[in-house]
Formats: sequence, structure tokens, C-alpha cells
Amino acid sequence: MINLFENYNQDSWDLHYSLILSGYQNTTIAINDNGFLPDDVTSPFLFFTGFVNATGKPLHFNEIPVPKFWEIKATNSSGQIFDLNKKRANIHFSKPTHNRFVQSVDWLDEAGKIRSTDHYNKYGYRFAQTIYNRDSQAVQKSYYDKSGKEVLMENYVTGDLVLEHEGKIYIFKSKADFVTYYIQASGYDLDRIIFNTLGLPFLVKYQLHQEGDDVLFWQEPIGDSLPYNMQLLLKPDAERKTKIIVQDANTYEKILRMVTPEQREAFTYVGLLYPFQRDNQARKEALILTNSDQLDYVENIIEDFPDMTLHIAAITEMSSRLLSLGRFSNVHLYPNVTNMTVRQLFGRSDIYLDINQGNEILSAIRTAFESRQLIMGFKERMHNPRYSAPEFFFDLGNYASFRDKLRNVLGNRAAITLDLQAQYKAANLALPADYRRELGEPAPRPVAEAKSQVQETVVPTNPSPESQEKEDFPTQEDAQVDQTLETHGVAPEAGQTPVNQEKPAGQTLSPDNQKASGGTPQSPERQSEALGDQPTPENQEGPLEAGQIPPVEEVGTDGLELGEEEQSVQTGQNPSLEAKESLQETMASPALEEAPTYLQTDEADDQANRNLKLDLSLNPEMADTQAVPNLEAQEFVLGQDLPADQEEPSIQEQVSTLLKDEENTYTFDLSQEVSLDDEQVVEYSAPNLEDVELEDSEQDDSVEQPSVDLEPKTVERETPAD
Repeated sequence: MINLFENYNQDSWDLHYSLILSGYQNTTIAINDNGFLPDDVTSPFLFFTGFVNATGKPLHFNEIPVPKFWEIKATNSSGQIFDLNKKRANIHFSKPTHNRFVQSVDWLDEAGKIRSTDHYNKYGYRFAQTIYNRDSQAVQKSYYDKSGKEVLMENYVTGDLVLEHEGKIYIFKSKADFVTYYIQASGYDLDRIIFNTLGLPFLVKYQLHQEGDDVLFWQEPIGDSLPYNMQLLLKPDAERKTKIIVQDANTYEKILRMVTPEQREAFTYVGLLYPFQRDNQARKEALILTNSDQLDYVENIIEDFPDMTLHIAAITEMSSRLLSLGRFSNVHLYPNVTNMTVRQLFGRSDIYLDINQGNEILSAIRTAFESRQLIMGFKERMHNPRYSAPEFFFDLGNYASFRDKLRNVLGNRAAITLDLQAQYKAANLALPADYRRELGEPAPRPVAEAKSQVQETVVPTNPSPESQEKEDFPTQEDAQVDQTLETHGVAPEAGQTPVNQEKPAGQTLSPDNQKASGGTPQSPERQSEALGDQPTPENQEGPLEAGQIPPVEEVGTDGLELGEEEQSVQTGQNPSLEAKESLQETMASPALEEAPTYLQTDEADDQANRNLKLDLSLNPEMADTQAVPNLEAQEFVLGQDLPADQEEPSIQEQVSTLLKDEENTYTFDLSQEVSLDDEQVVEYSAPNLEDVELEDSEQDDSVEQPSVDLEPKTVERETPAD
């Protein structure tokens, strides 16, 4: 049984997390690879480029190879490369962006249009390059191994993929053919495929031509009729039977009204499991995250509830209008808020007021939901209905109803516990038993391993392969606000589920997979930025049972000191040639780094800092579902070794030369031409799920930034032509 996702985004992360907590530790495959997939997620591109067991660290922005005297500038969100006053490239960082780890670099021509993009992975290598035409349309993407050799080329114009593997060249007519080849050759158990889109995963399943019982987790809205591909799944003569599990209750009810009584048997409803951080203590403390000074009825709320402490935080400077609220004794202001402070605020507040008129920042609603805060506000300002119950949002002109509801739940533990159930229902909260009921009991695990995990589990957060690595944060010494946050009473951090014998996904494809992976731990890209660095209360005795929430003590306030954060960093230094050559020799050695202890977010998202922000700009590449795929690849045996003074031709040149020989015959036999290991997939234990910090946009120049000990990476890049 495998999980096959087209993109590893927020929805895929949530489903992966739910399956793990329900006991299903399936091999997880993401078709599209952005270079920062979690360690327990593999992809066909990851395997064929040879990075399954790679080691290394992400490339820091000042390590990008550039010509002499070119300047690299960076902020907490992005970067640019300049030649004097001429911008030559745009730098995109992986999530969280304030670490400034490079994910891609867009190189510009003289007109300022993108001509090529270098893609970097979490090990610091340039693993792919996209070429654009003069209209900035992508026409080709090449993938490289560790030595910089091109091993795979995808032509966006024709849809063909050309793969060089084990001394042979294979041509695939579509990405679906390529993925099907990888799935079949890998030796994975294909008795059941779990997928969540009707794009490429559907096409791969459709052309396997073997029996199986698959499961589609439908996570999208539904229109006026069922999608055509979904109708194909319902045909009784389909080779692979498919159960469709809808993960939104309203969508499920709508589908039942569309289908026939016979088709209803194929549909069922199961929600999602979420990485809750703590329990709600019904404390009289509320939180608002905003970058706008337009807060509806904020002064009325402050005056009507003098016994409620209101925390207002912003990642920027605050306007005089917001700062004037500091005159109230029950208001605490946090301009230029830091990551650690945001986590502490979510850990101590039990109500979140969604009343700011600006955009949502720091995935506040998702994080408030995971912190079990009761989310209240006005309908006109609702930022994320997915995690908010509609009964707690009122018309903007009906402040009286809002006030009465807030008065009813403030400090009332019974009332707030009851209202949280409505919030859970709106978010389609499920239980592990729901998954076992629909999927059957998962394969049994070793007794010792299961007992160890139950004893050491707190509340899992993140389906990454290792337990969390904590990160140090810079402190700020310049006093601006006279309140201090204490953390001794904050709930314990999540993400402490141990992994005893983790095996990297995709290891059946290569004998080298017997080695432990020492790569940088990554998290799924996801929209939520969960809490972290919250110590366990001192009165907690003995190990916690799975899902048990420890008690939380009341927290005092004495004064918080914050400073202005750094806005940009500039550097013109480049790694020396000697350092690059030294690094290349070091990376060629067989030594592995110590395995990380850490368990990505549309973005995703997904990473070295365990930020789960989802990059919502991700758009699935939907294949043509009408055409019947033709799984036939043409094979070419490479010629003799080239002379030492002659460079090896590119894949395209080799193919072009071979096609001129009329005597060659080109056949492809999947069972004979591919020589890969037949060993079975080793069942790997449940990955630990980690906490991540919220992203901070700016930092103070006077504050020492966290050092990143990165060696310069040897990356070959040609200056893009005009």
C-alpha cells in the first residue's frame, strides 16, 4: 500500500498526518518535487537524480555562485542579485523564509524577463534547471545528479521525458508514463493506492492494468456534477476498485444528492486529524495578530471586559492609533513581534479575536485552531472559514450579540469546551478509529516499538521522519514594551513522537538505501505555523499516554522587551574557488552526518526550519484525462566510452545521433530493460511530528543573528543568454 500525491501541499500533509496517527505507515510518493520534501516522502525525480540518501545542508543566499563584483541582497522574504544597478536575478527562499535558504533563483535577461531558473534542494545542490523562451514561458526542465550531470529532461512543449539510467536512455511520452514506470519498477506493494487528486495519480492508477482496491480521499469542493474521472472510478467493470472518502461533510451531503443509490455505496465521509498543541484552560486572555490598525470594536471590547487581558501583536511597527491602546491596563502591545513571543502568546491565550480588517498574518487562524483557542469575530472579517465555526461570527453591525457571546464563554470552562466541539465539527475533525473503520486495521507493529511510542508520545504535530530538533532564537535587549512573558506554565511542545527504526522511502530501488540518511530534516510545506519551545510543566509525572494533554498553569505578565528587526542584508562576497574544490572532495566521502531528530507547509510549501506554512500558489499540473496513455518507452544503449579530451554529449544530442541510424530498433520492455532491486518495501515506523515556529519578517540590526554553519557549494551555472 502506498500514498501517491501529485503535490505535497497542505491537504496532502493533513492526510499524511491523519494516516500516520491512525497506524498506516505507508510509503509516501510525491510526483512533483520542489527539492524540500520531508525525509519520509520520496519522488521519482528524487530517486533518478540520486538524492535518496544524500547529505548536506541547504544553500544559504550568500553562497549562490555569481561573477565577481556582483552583489547579493536579501530580506527576510526574498533576495535579488545585482550587477551594479542592474538586477540580474530574483532569489526565492524555502519556508520559513527568514532562514534565507535558497530554493530557486530566477535569472533575468537584459529586458528583465526570466530566461532560466536554477532549482536547489535541501542538500544545497542545484538539482534542476528550467529554461524559458523570450515570452518567459517554460519550455524545458533538466534534472541533474550530484556531479551536475544531466540525467532527466522534461520537454514542456511536447510532454516527452528523456531519462538516462544505468547506461541506457528511455523516452516517455508523458509524465504519467514516467511515473508508472517508476512505480512498477520500484517493487512497491500496489495492492492499494491512496491518492487525493484526479490528475496524475488517477492516470497512473488507470494504466497500471492490474487488480487492486484503491482509496480516493476527496478534499476539493464539488460542482453541479461529478468530475468525469470520478465517474470512471464508479464503473463496475473497472480493473481497480476504488472507494471514495470525502473529507468535508457539506461536500459529502452534496455528492449523495447527485449519485444513484447504487453509487452511494462507493462514498463515505471521514474527516481529518489535527496536531493540537494543548488544551484550552478558559483563561481570560485573548489574542489578536494584525498588521493593520483597523480593529473592529476594539475599544468597546477593552472597556466592556476590563478583567480580560488582550494581547495585540504585529510583525511590523505599530501606528500611533494602535500604540494609543497601551493606555488601557488590560492591553499588552507587541510591535515587531518575534517568533518566540508569538508562540508564547498562542500558548497562553484561550480566545482568538478575528477582528482585524487587513490580511491574515502568520497563519493565525490555523495556529489558533491547533492551540484549541475559541475563534470569534465578525462575518465580514472572517479570514479562514475552514477552521472557524460560523455560529461564533456575527454581523458587523451586531456588536451586542458578539459581546454577549464573549461574556458567556469568558472564564467559563464548561461553555468554552462545549463551543469548541462546534469548532471541531466545522473543521471536520476525525478520530483514528474512523480511518480504521474504512481502511481496515493497519498491519501490526512490533510490540516493543508500539509500547515505546505510546509512552513517549505527547501530541504529534508533523509527519516528518524524525523527532523535532529545537532551534535557538535571538533575544532582544532594547526595551519597548513593559510586559514580560513567562513560559513555565505553557503547555508542553508537540512533535515528540520517537522513531526507532526509520527507513527512508524508496529504498527498494537502490542497495545504497541500506545506509541511514543524514540529510537535513524537512517538514511538509503547510499553511499552519505551529507552536514550539514550550516546556513541560514541572508537576507532570511519568510518561504521557498518546494524545494526553498535561495541565497548564496560569502565567503571569511582568514586561516584554522587544526591538526593531533587521530589514535587509547585503553581501557581495562569494565563496572562493579553493573552498568549492575542498567542499567537493568532502562531499565525495562516504561519511554521513548524524541522523536528525526531527519529524512542511501551497507552498509547500514544503525544510530546515520546520515551518509548515503552505504555499497556496501551488497549482496541480492536471494531465489530459481524455487521452489513453501509451506506456511505451524507447530504449537506446549508449555508445563506447568517450576519449578523455572529449566531453560527453547531452541527452538530446545522443538521442538525435541515434535516431539517424536506420538500422537501430527501439523497443522498451519494462520487465527486462530495467534492472532494479526486487526487495520489498521495509515498513517504516510512524514519523515523529514536529513543532515549527512562526515566521518573523524582520530582525534588529543590533541583535546577533543565528549563525548558519554552511560550507560553500560547488554549483555550475551558465550565465543566461539574452
